[in-house]
Amino acid sequence: MSRMKGNRRGHGELEAEVIAAVGAADRPATVLEVQRCVDSATSYSAVHTILNRLVDKGLVDREVAGRGHVYQPSRHAAGVLARHMGEMLDRGPSRSEVLRSFLGTLNDEDHALLRRWLDGHGLAPA
Repeated sequence: MSRMKGNRRGHGELEAEVIAAVGAADRPATVLEVQRCVDSATSYSAVHTILNRLVDKGLVDREVAGRGHVYQPSRHAAGVLARHMGEMLDRGPSRSEVLRSFLGTLNDEDHALLRRWLDGHGLAPA
């Protein structure tokens, strides 16, 4: 986990860590379970707030469990993220620059997955 000055997280970093912790759980997770996966120094309240924001964004689903709630990845998360990616492409200086920059961040496994998907949809490069 990269940190900025002092010991602060970069913008969106805690949210990404919480999403990853919820996604890594083998069953719906409580706030406490997510907190323990993220960082024991991060307060329960901060993790709870992030989880509620992720529910509002449609990235995490919340269910009542006993006197509290459990959280799991949203069934619609991929679509929500795809819409956000499209919005970012629209806001960038140029779609091709943004796409080229994004592709530069992918690892070899992601490149191979993308290549298989493009080939399977008749979108192979000319």
